[in-house]
Amino acid sequence: MRRLLPLLCLLFGLLPAAPAAADGSVARAKDFSRRAAKAYRAKRFQEALELFKSANALVPHPNLEVNIGRSYEQLDQPESAMIHCRLAMQAPDAPRRTRQAAKECVARL
Repeated sequence: MRRLLPLLCLLFGLLPAAPAAADGSVARAKDFSRRAAKAYRAKRFQEALELFKSANALVPHPNLEVNIGRSYEQLDQPESAMIHCRLAMQAPDAPRRTRQAAKECVARL
């Protein structure tokens, strides 16, 4: 979990900027992400999973894929966790730290 917190913090600065006409999708995604991080820290992994997925549906990002994978991992669903960690690892726009976190996730699984 200690490694997740820096990744969650990075997320807020890494979501792509969007035009104002994007009807608040980025703001809603950030809100979902903040709530998901709080739920994850409180070990409410199913709630965190749903919130991370909601954020990713609005503004897809490799950090969210890693966090979705880690949530599945905590819910003892390794196949689903592996899918999302691999997606993050293979994302062409994944930051180096995100790609490393995804590789660690895949290695654990």
